[in-house]
Amino acid sequence: MKNTKIIILLLMLINLANCKAQQTYPLDTDYEDVPALSYIKDLNNELNQFTGIYKANYQGNEITLYITKVEHMLKKD
Repeated sequence: MKNTKIIILLLMLINLANCKAQQTYPLDTDYEDVPALSYIKDLNNELNQFTGIYKANYQGNEITLYITKVEHMLKKD
């Protein structure tokens, strides 16, 4: 019984040692350099200046762009 508890405790410690935190990268990082399941974060509030509604006319058509800042979006390969 005692050996079982020790083995379980050792397995839990080994498993804990293998855990890694999610890596955070700034916006100006090239997407090819970012590993899968990483988090790209607006660390310097660079996106705030671009959010809003933009309107334009092109060949008689009105184009409206709604640009928002999306947080906590997962990048999958």
